[in-house]
Amino acid sequence: MEWGSKMSTVLQVNNVSYDYKVQQIVTHAVRNVTAEFETGTFYTISGRSGSGKSTLLSLLCAINRPLEGDILYKGESILSIDPDEYRRKSLGIIYQSFYLFPQLTALENVTLPMEFAGIKDGRKERASELLRMVGLSEDHEKKRPIQLSGGEQQRVAIARSLSLDPEIILGDEPTGNLDSENSGNIISILQKLAHEQNKCVIVVTHSSEVCGASDVRFTMRDGQLGTVDI
Repeated sequence: MEWGSKMSTVLQVNNVSYDYKVQQIVTHAVRNVTAEFETGTFYTISGRSGSGKSTLLSLLCAINRPLEGDILYKGESILSIDPDEYRRKSLGIIYQSFYLFPQLTALENVTLPMEFAGIKDGRKERASELLRMVGLSEDHEKKRPIQLSGGEQQRVAIARSLSLDPEIILGDEPTGNLDSENSGNIISILQKLAHEQNKCVIVVTHSSEVCGASDVRFTMRDGQLGTVDI
């Protein structure tokens, strides 16, 4: 890989399965999935609706727990780690719908996780730095979400996901509500996070454009994970 970042395995998925039941009907959402995810790499997981990709993401987030198998974070089972602490310290999560607080400015949205984490010093400076990194100016800091375009709101959401400097960035259709120009901008940011910030970036997407920009492409079908040769 050309960018030369130091890569290390941060997540290992070992023979993981997960079922759920709706009105007595059991769905095998994830079936015997095994994979490794490294820092410095941009991954995508694509597949049809119902293929299991969002369920797999929920397992990586420790929102759901595997019924079989295990997921290791730096060699330690996430089943033995407090899930809230794991998400707070290790994960940055980007959603399709941004989930910004409408009453807060862009800067305040980015500082919020730092406030919850008890960080008292340097919050505004850190938030400003992150907003610059995703291409937003000082003028954007003072604006509330309703005053920002969809692409700008997603940039704020990405900056917020980075506020506690997580090693892993998980994206759930982060370009799903954006036009092609803004999608391209967000894709560029995701690539830079992997290649320049040495993050492990894992994105669930329907977008062929996002998949085409990734380093490793996974596909899901009927709960099973496969790779696509690039």
